[in-house]
Amino acid sequence: MNKFKGVWALRCLRRAAALLIVFALLFSAVFVVAYASHDCNGEDCRICEQVQLCLHNFNFLFSASLICAAAAFWFAFEKVITGGVGEGFSQTPISLKVKMLN
Repeated sequence: MNKFKGVWALRCLRRAAALLIVFALLFSAVFVVAYASHDCNGEDCRICEQVQLCLHNFNFLFSASLICAAAAFWFAFEKVITGGVGEGFSQTPISLKVKMLN
């Protein structure tokens, strides 16, 4: 029962982290839309710096999500092609689900 509580807590932490990232992206998008046409002071405009930072974060997260999607596609494709047994995996009694009785 104690192990189950640890798994549940880890799942809650993962969901909370994902929710925080989504909220940060949502509020950043609202900030960019709200201040997209502000009256700029020229150099060292704090609003322009924050808008650029938000746009940089969007680009970074978009690139990271593309890399993760490509990796997931590659692993799924490799599993389909190789039948679930990739290179570097040897067939062991556990992988073959052989019951060893003495």
